[in-house]
Amino acid sequence: MLTEIEQVMAVSAATQQVLLGLSALGYGAIWRSGPACFTQKTKELLSLEETDQIVGLIYVGTPKEKSSSIPEIDLGNHLEWVRD
Repeated sequence: MLTEIEQVMAVSAATQQVLLGLSALGYGAIWRSGPACFTQKTKELLSLEETDQIVGLIYVGTPKEKSSSIPEIDLGNHLEWVRD
């Protein structure tokens, strides 16, 4: 079983790989924490347990002027949009 710090380090490493992958695909992304990570409402929206911890949220976007090198990817099968 990983210690708490090892779990945070593993999440950090995995998140960095996600950010690098998004960048390679031509997307802009940022990993942020903040108030949204520490509310019960967020845990409910994400169907998390009371003891689960959110270490950050990844925000992804595209440039205003789309480059022809950015592949078209259907993210609909991989994402769930949560709205208040």
